[in-house]
Formats: sequence, structure tokens, C-alpha cells
Amino acid sequence: MITINGNAISGNYTNGSISITTKGDNVYINGDLVHTTNDKNITVIIKGDAKEVRTTSGGINVYGNVSNGVISTSGDINVEKDILGNVSSVSGDVCANTIHGSVNTISGDITHR
Repeated sequence: MITINGNAISGNYTNGSISITTKGDNVYINGDLVHTTNDKNITVIIKGDAKEVRTTSGGINVYGNVSNGVISTSGDINVEKDILGNVSSVSGDVCANTIHGSVNTISGDITHR
């Protein structure tokens, strides 16, 4: 299950690659328009495992594992369990139980549970 700013998003997006992008007030998952908001601070919550997660802006919270990796341009990355691939964030903190790949953040802290 995926929620964006507290709104549940219908569709089968977990257990696969998830690309979340924003254009203006529209939020897209894998190219599908799923949410419209005036709020520029987006928070994405994924309950379950994901293959890969990419965002252009906003925080990412995954309550599960990420098998390939996580990429975020702007926003904190929090993964409850493990990230089995690489993590990249231009601006944001990174936190996971274990990160098995490399981690790169230009402006942010890297921590583990």
C-alpha cells in the first residue's frame, strides 16, 4: 500500500520498481497520475517491500525492504528493514536497518537502526 500525504493510492505498485515524480500540483507513480495537491512537501509511505524507489522531491518511508535501491533528489529516506542496493540522495538524510550497497548524500546524515 502507498500513501501520499495521508491519502491511500489505489493500484498494485508495491513489490516492483516505483518511480514517483511531481509536475506542478500533480504526483505520478510510474507515469500514472495518482494524486493532486497544492502542498509542495510530499511524503510517500510504502507499506511492504519494493524493488526500487525513485523520487524527485519529498520524503520516503518504506515499511519493508528495498531490493535494488533508492534514489531521491530532495527528501529524507527511511527504510524500516534493509536496502539491498545503493542509495543516492542530493539533499536528505538516509536511515535503514542495513544498507548493503553504497550510500551517497551531498547534504544529509547517514544512520542505521
